[in-house]
Amino acid sequence: MIDFDNRGFRLGYKFFDRHFNEQQGVLLLAPTGEKFLKSHPGFFRGLCNRSDLMVPFAQGNQSVVYKIDMAEGSYVLKMPKEGFTDIGQPYTNEMRQIQAISRDRGDLLRMFNIGMPAVLMASDKFLLAKFEEGRHTMLSDFDDRQSQDGTEKRLAIFNNIVEGYIEEQNSKNNPLWRDIETDYMDRLSRDFRTTNFIVRNSDRVIIWVDPVMCVADQPKVK
Repeated sequence: MIDFDNRGFRLGYKFFDRHFNEQQGVLLLAPTGEKFLKSHPGFFRGLCNRSDLMVPFAQGNQSVVYKIDMAEGSYVLKMPKEGFTDIGQPYTNEMRQIQAISRDRGDLLRMFNIGMPAVLMASDKFLLAKFEEGRHTMLSDFDDRQSQDGTEKRLAIFNNIVEGYIEEQNSKNNPLWRDIETDYMDRLSRDFRTTNFIVRNSDRVIIWVDPVMCVADQPKVK
């Protein structure tokens, strides 16, 4: 499980995933996460004592996202909604999926001005990533004035890059990608999820902040 120069630390509990497999609780640290904790010892204990530091920022079907402002910059902390106990897609898996896409398909995605979020650490109970200053996308942000490709075609192309990668990993029976799909449009309405992308202020790169989702318990879509 430990890859991408991550370090893993066993936690004092186990849990069962959606497939009823027993999993060991693990804290997974990227090199940037180790550096963060060294700079901020007692970070999580401090959050417990200073709930005002955690500003609710967004929420999805399963998670609540908090924005945390620090002296050197801001971060997002993703946690399950209160009362939500189904952790079949641990945040450690999401962290490794994002790292794998960035490593193996990052060059292709950059051709379409798409980047991945920078995840610092995760466990089955939370994920901490760099907060990207910017705004949510509009369809026009995906226009390419240097080519004849229309917006919808370009959306399909970069999504297919990641979908193809997921299919490739599943063909190799990589358990990390079981029941995983890209998350760029609503599965039922087929509407584009503009809130899953941020146009970063510093360089106008479009960050796909929530690129994957686990669909094990979701209805099948034809």
